[in-house]
Amino acid sequence: MNDGREDAVATVRNIVRALARLALPAEVQIELLEKAHLPSDELALDFEWSISTLWQAREIGLIDQRIEEELMGIDRRLGSIGGPEHAELWEDAALRAHPVWENVRTRAREVLGKIHSATGISPPSEDVFRAGEFDLH
Repeated sequence: MNDGREDAVATVRNIVRALARLALPAEVQIELLEKAHLPSDELALDFEWSISTLWQAREIGLIDQRIEEELMGIDRRLGSIGGPEHAELWEDAALRAHPVWENVRTRAREVLGKIHSATGISPPSEDVFRAGEFDLH
């Protein structure tokens, strides 16, 4: 019987995978997106999708309020650079060099470490992403 723990663990794994994509070096992100024929905003959309069931992990106690707030902070940051007025921030050059993307990568790495400490769930390696597809949701 699934008491919600399986769903919560699946949610955390999805979050970890999306965070790991956000934490990848820009060149790897660009390579993966090009390989999958996806626009760069897919990084943010994938993360947004992953946290849509965050409540399951919080309810079961896998994710605490501190981690939840940090995840929501990353989501807000990505949301703040959305829309046509920020289109240049989604170009390869910005992924490579814009401070907002360095900030997102740093925050993603920090939260990955906290989630790993709290749950034991490790992010996939860069090689795992390179060997597979940009498997979304």
